[in-house]
Formats: sequence, structure tokens, C-alpha cells
Amino acid sequence: MKLHSKNLSISIPIRLEPTYKELKHNPKNSNNSLKQD
Repeated sequence: MKLHSKNLSISIPIRLEPTYKELKHNPKNSNNSLKQD
């Protein structure tokens, strides 16, 4: 159970990293990403 929680915590920052990079590269796409989220 504890391992599962840690796995989720790691998955969150890893997924955010590419998202932030894409937002900086494509500011227009950022709006689309936010709406889809």
C-alpha cells in the first residue's frame, strides 16, 4: 500500500514535466491542454 502511494507521487511530477515543457514550446496549445484537463 505504501509503495502504491509512492508510485503515484512519482507519476505526477514525471507527467507534469513534459506538460510544462510543451506549454513553454507551444503557448497556444497550453490553452487547449487546460481546457481538455
